Amino acid sequence: MIAIWMRIILGVLWLWAGAVQASTLTVEIVEGRWVNSKTALGADPSCESDACLRWGEPATDGGQSGYDFISAFSAPGKITTGSAFDLGSFSHINMPIYADSDYLLSTDLELSLRISGVVAPITTVFSFAHNETDNGAEICANPNADNSAGCADQVVATRNRALSESFELDGVSYIFDIVGFQVDGKLFDSFWTAENATNTATFVGQIREQGPAIVPLPTALLAALSGLGVLAGLRSIRRSGWV
Repeated sequence: MIAIWMRIILGVLWLWAGAVQASTLTVEIVEGRWVNSKTALGADPSCESDACLRWGEPATDGGQSGYDFISAFSAPGKITTGSAFDLGSFSHINMPIYADSDYLLSTDLELSLRISGVVAPITTVFSFAHNETDNGAEICANPNADNSAGCADQVVATRNRALSESFELDGVSYIFDIVGFQVDGKLFDSFWTAENATNTATFVGQIREQGPAIVPLPTALLAALSGLGVLAGLRSIRRSGWV
């Protein structure tokens, strides 16, 4: 009988420990800025903010080509540990530009995440390589891409695989993981973007607790454990012949 009760209590303890692994944190802000940009002719891509890049001489009235990062947190929001959540969106505004104008070769996205109660921001950097293709080519660089308005360009996003940023809050250790960039729910490293269109991917992250949290057991559960201890002691006494 004691063995059965012990199995039940251990099962409850296991469920209790699992239940406390998910907690709620407040993300105050997610900020992104483009840094270390390199172009074919050496010019600095310009834009009205650090969260966007623009380059090239427009060949249409659609304007320059460029990259944008738009944060998913315009105001503080709640996230649940252990569940993926959107950090923001990456967009390639793929507009036709003249062949002899400057264009992007590579750039880095510096991403900062601020958690309520954590002093220092969590910062990581991702690198992008850009392939500005020739719209006048007889055969496009990727014949299987959407080349209906001109040859699709290629964006290569290199995920920072060294990223496992850790932080502490109220005595609990957490790890911030980058899930990656997603297009239509699928992770990508190479993203072919249609010409004369805004092509968008979602930047996804996750925060998880590093090991089980130490929390007080419910009073009723402690009482049950104490009761089992008494019963086990009585059975031991009976078997030894003292009562």
